[in-house]
Amino acid sequence: MLIVVLSVIGTLVAIGIIKWVLAVSELKKAADEVTEFRKAATYDTIASIDQTVTVYYVRTGNMPKGISDLIRPIDDDEQGVLMSKNAYDAWGNLFKLEVDGKKYTIRSAGPDGKMNTEDDITN
Repeated sequence: MLIVVLSVIGTLVAIGIIKWVLAVSELKKAADEVTEFRKAATYDTIASIDQTVTVYYVRTGNMPKGISDLIRPIDDDEQGVLMSKNAYDAWGNLFKLEVDGKKYTIRSAGPDGKMNTEDDITN
């Protein structure tokens, strides 16, 4: 009788472990999908910021010094060429605009939230 009870308990534990492993696997898969979605959204926002750099240059004749120049009003405008809410990546981190003459890089810190690491996303 004791062997039957232990067998039933062992079977239930095994089923529980299998279900737990499958649930963890599904959660990881969902997290990976969310990360890929955020990366795609960040690339879209970078493309939008790229266009606003061109607009800023056409309107002012100068390259912006940073992302804040795109947000600040130009002349009598009520807002800049970039809405402040669009200055953030999909993880809520402020984009960095690095300008060297007329060349520039738009950089997101990526999933880890740290600039200049291997997961950064750039134009």
